[in-house]
Amino acid sequence: MIKLKSDVQVLKIQLNMKLQWDTHLWQIEVSHVTRMLTLNHLKVFIWKTIFTKVKQVYSAVMRSEIAFEASI
Repeated sequence: MIKLKSDVQVLKIQLNMKLQWDTHLWQIEVSHVTRMLTLNHLKVFIWKTIFTKVKQVYSAVMRSEIAFEASI
């Protein structure tokens, strides 16, 4: 026997008994916001990592070169 449900998910599409898209659209919106926040956090992490590495290279190479050239 098949039981009737008020909401059902089929192929990642949430449907309700009234055949309205509200629930599905809300879930897509929540998913989209979550993905955008995750991408933003990843972007910030990558740029901080890159900047930290560039700063280390600058400190190690360029500062010593500048100090050496200044002493001549």
